[in-house]
Amino acid sequence: MKGEIAARDLPRLNEAVLGKSSDARVELTFARDRGGQDRLDGTVDCDVTLECQRCLLPVAVPLAARMAVGVVASDEQARGLDRELDPWIVAEEGGDLFELIEEELLLALPMIAFHAPEECQGRSYYSTGTVEVGEAKNPFQVLKTLKFKD
Repeated sequence: MKGEIAARDLPRLNEAVLGKSSDARVELTFARDRGGQDRLDGTVDCDVTLECQRCLLPVAVPLAARMAVGVVASDEQARGLDRELDPWIVAEEGGDLFELIEEELLLALPMIAFHAPEECQGRSYYSTGTVEVGEAKNPFQVLKTLKFKD
């Protein structure tokens, strides 16, 4: 299944970014694996605008997430999933697919966003200075002298 989700249908993502995100492009496959586990695999991507932490101006950031989800009805079933699958606990009334996709995009947000150095208008660059690489000192050397002291 291929499609798009309108940005207006991703309210939590829009709250986490500057302005509105682009529409999310989604490609999903629903299947049952050999062990009888219902699963959902796919990709989702969109473009968002975040604040550059160097110059504090908007920076465009592409988001992309791969999904491998096991569809289960309870926490107990979730514990029995293969490690490769994230659990999606769906109650009797069903799960909200838009919410699941939005959650994947939120998890794909970078912790810190920056422009590329040549594109950034920020003038502040920091350095720790020159680091001298010398012989590593053994912190336990003192213990050796204490051990053999008479």
